[in-house]
Amino acid sequence: RSCKVEKGWLIYPPRLHHLLCFACWFFADKNKHYSDTWADPKCGFSNLKKRVEKIEKHENSKIHRNSEKELLLTKHLKHLSFVSRQNCCCRTPKNRQILKKLIDSALFLAKQGLAFRGHREYSCDCTGETSQNEGNYLELLKLLAKYDALLAQHIETSKRNEIYSSHHIQNDFIHALATEVLSAIKHKVQEAKFFSVIVDSTIGIGHVNQFSLSLQYVNATGQAVEQFITFHDLSGSSTEDFFSVQELSLETVNINMAHCRGEAYDGPSITLGNISGLQSYVKEVSPRALFVHCCAHNLNLVLMDAASCCANAQLFFGTIESLYTFFTSSLPRLRILKDKPEKLDTAIQVLKKWASQKRAVDAVVQSLPDLHNALDRIISGGVPNCKLKVVSEAQGLLTTIDTFEFKVMLMFWRNVLSKLYTLSTFLQSSRINLITALNFLDMCLSDVEVLRLDESFNFFEDIAQQLT
Repeated sequence: RSCKVEKGWLIYPPRLHHLLCFACWFFADKNKHYSDTWADPKCGFSNLKKRVEKIEKHENSKIHRNSEKELLLTKHLKHLSFVSRQNCCCRTPKNRQILKKLIDSALFLAKQGLAFRGHREYSCDCTGETSQNEGNYLELLKLLAKYDALLAQHIETSKRNEIYSSHHIQNDFIHALATEVLSAIKHKVQEAKFFSVIVDSTIGIGHVNQFSLSLQYVNATGQAVEQFITFHDLSGSSTEDFFSVQELSLETVNINMAHCRGEAYDGPSITLGNISGLQSYVKEVSPRALFVHCCAHNLNLVLMDAASCCANAQLFFGTIESLYTFFTSSLPRLRILKDKPEKLDTAIQVLKKWASQKRAVDAVVQSLPDLHNALDRIISGGVPNCKLKVVSEAQGLLTTIDTFEFKVMLMFWRNVLSKLYTLSTFLQSSRINLITALNFLDMCLSDVEVLRLDESFNFFEDIAQQLT
C-alpha cells in the first residue's frame, strides 16, 4: 500500500538526478558533523532504493533540526521586516510633517535672535523642582501644539527620547540651519567672484575677544550685498592672530582670499599698518585688495578731536551729561520733569557716539523750560528731604543753562550736529558708493562752512536771546 508524505524541505532538481535538503543547503552548520550528502548540490543523495530510511534518518538528525529552525526564523524575520517597512512607509509622511514644524520653530527663534533654552528645560528636574518656563523653544512648541493636533499628539504620546526636543537636537537644528545659510552665502559670493572683507573685534560680556567677519559683494543685479559670516574667539591680539582666524574662516566656507578686492577696518594700528598691519598680510595674498578706513568711524574721530581742543565745547557737552546724571540718579527728581523725561534719557545714553549727540542736543532744546522749572523747584525747597549737595548741584546746573553762552552753544551745536548726523547715517549705509559719498561730503563741508559766517552767528545769537 502506498502513501504520500509531504516534506517541505526535500527538493529534487531534475538536472542533478539526486535529492537535496533545502534547509541544510543554506543553514547547515558546516563545523559540526557536517555531511555533503544532503547540503551540497554537487553531491546530493542518489541511492533512491534506501530513500525512505535515509530521509527519515536525516530528518531526525540534529543538524537538520537546527537548519530548519534557522529557516523558520528567517521566514519570520522576513515577514517582520516586511511589516516594519509597511509601518515605516505609513509613518514617514507624518514624521516629516512633525520634523518640518520643529525645524520651522528653530528657524523662527534663530531669525529673531532669541535664546532657545531657559534655566530649566523640563517642568520637573532631578531635584523635583518645577519650572513655569521651560525656555523659548519648548514653550513655542507647546503654543503651536494648541492649534496643531498632529504636533500635540506627537508631544503627548511619544517617548521622551522620541520628541526631538532635547538640547542636543536643538543644537543639531541650529548647526544644520547655519550650514545651509553659509552654503547659500558661499554660492552667491562664488558667483560674484570678487568680494571685500569687513573685520572687527570686541570683548564680549564673557571677557573673550571675539573676531567678527563679514563679506560684501555685488550681486547679478548690481546691488551691493553685505553678509555676516562668523564669530570666532581670538587667542591673542597680534596681527598674525587676526590674519590666521580670517584665513581659516574663509577656508571653512571655501572662499578664496585671492579674490578679495577690498578691506574695511576700524582704526587700530594692528589693522592699519602698511608694513605689519592686517591689511599688509591680506595684500600678500591678494595684491589688489584696496584698504578703506571706515568712513563713519573716521568722521567720528575727526569730530572728537575737533571738539576736544575747544574748552567751551567740552564744558557744553559735559553740562548735558551732568543734566542726565542729575535727574536719572533719583526717581523723585525725574518725576519733577513735566514733559516726557524719557526723551532726555534715551538721547543722552548715546553720548559715546559723537554724531548721535544730535539727539541729546535736540532733547535739551525741547526740554529746556521743563529743566529750568525742575531745577528751580529743587533749589526753592519744592522737593522734600533734599540734601544740601543736591541743592548745590541744582544751583550750579541752573546757573550754567541760564547763561547766554550756553544757549548760543546749544543752537550752534544743534545746527552743526544736524548736518553731521545726516552724513554719518549715510556713510553707514550698506548701499553707499564712492561718488555719492564724495558728493555728500562736499555738501556737508559747504553747509558747515556757511555756519562760520557772521550772519549765521547773528542768527544763533538772536534765537539764544529769545530763549533767555
